[in-house]
Amino acid sequence: MTTITPRLLLLAEEGWTWRDLNADNWIAIGSAAFALAGVIAAVFAVVYSRSSAKSSKASADAAQKSADEAARLSQIEIDREHNRYAPDHPGILHAEEEVDHRSPAGHYVAFASITLPRTYRARAETWNGTSFTPIAIPLLLDGGKPHRFFIDQVVPGVTPPGEVRFHLWPPLAGVDDTIPWSCPCGGPTGEDIAGRAHWELRIPIEYMPEVEEF
Repeated sequence: MTTITPRLLLLAEEGWTWRDLNADNWIAIGSAAFALAGVIAAVFAVVYSRSSAKSSKASADAAQKSADEAARLSQIEIDREHNRYAPDHPGILHAEEEVDHRSPAGHYVAFASITLPRTYRARAETWNGTSFTPIAIPLLLDGGKPHRFFIDQVVPGVTPPGEVRFHLWPPLAGVDDTIPWSCPCGGPTGEDIAGRAHWELRIPIEYMPEVEEF
């Protein structure tokens, strides 16, 4: 390391001028200035690095926030579409009783009907409070048409079913003989109608007085 010579110190005590500096003095001054410049540059580099890191984190946080908001709005729209494609709940199924001429006197058979706003794949069963009984309905229920179906035989002393459950899916493109449509929510598609429903309607049954629960 080059140091300032005694000559430089002497000049400082006597009152020197720049012309009195020799080569060694200039080298020493230059080295000191270069070292100082290096320190200043290092300090600025650290400050800039920290500022840049904070700026990058702020940008990343802002981008993530924007992505989260976009995902939230997209999910709201998907949920809206899912609800739009769901059938309206009819409220109550009114059982239509008919005398069962093949059974003893006092026995009835009960039917009901349902009309859906669009065509669905479907499965249905009745619920009597303890067990389910499958209902014979077409695999594809055409929209806008009433579908009449058999509920059960109503026998004195036996509690008739109190509810019908419809399990519904969009029709399958290329499989079902109808104009296909789909729900954007990514729910069950109905390839296996024994599986989970895309929509489910649980509809209570209202019987006429002569076939109410005994």
